[in-house]
Amino acid sequence: MKTQRNIRIWRLSSNRIALSLLVWIVGALVCSGIPVRAGESAQTATSSQATRVDSSIQINVSGAVTTPSGNSVTVSGYVIIKCSAVPDTTGALTSVLLTFDFSNVSATVGAGANQVTYDTKGFQCTKNRALKASDVIQIVVPYSQSGSSATAQTNTLLATAALAFNVTTGVLASGTITVGNNTFSSTT
Repeated sequence: MKTQRNIRIWRLSSNRIALSLLVWIVGALVCSGIPVRAGESAQTATSSQATRVDSSIQINVSGAVTTPSGNSVTVSGYVIIKCSAVPDTTGALTSVLLTFDFSNVSATVGAGANQVTYDTKGFQCTKNRALKASDVIQIVVPYSQSGSSATAQTNTLLATAALAFNVTTGVLASGTITVGNNTFSSTT
């Protein structure tokens, strides 16, 4: 009889341990966010999460600005814009990180032996913006005479970028850049 009683006690305690272990495992799965059912539920949760989307475009630039001394400077070249659409904590694409590379933009004034060439000295800038169908961004771009030292006079022009985005995919779809005079010029 004592043996049967010991077996019953052992069964009751092992059932309690098994039940406690089962409750602990289910609780851990629920708290960690892992779906209890594998298969279709897990695939749905993963496919709705967005990842960073990278894209880039090249935009031709042309126009003219006026130097502080009154000379008309012809601007030409192209700007490469790299775009990274970044998801928020819910996985939705809500913002973009834009890098503008003005390295391939140059300017000239005069003609023949009197022609002077200006460049942007590899100017780049980064802007963080909300993702929306269209956006207009103004950027002050420094330029100085090609081959000049870092202490030479630097002028600035105003570049206005009008960009279009695919808000569903986060891709930078198209854009234009116009140049004009900035309101100030500085000597560095």
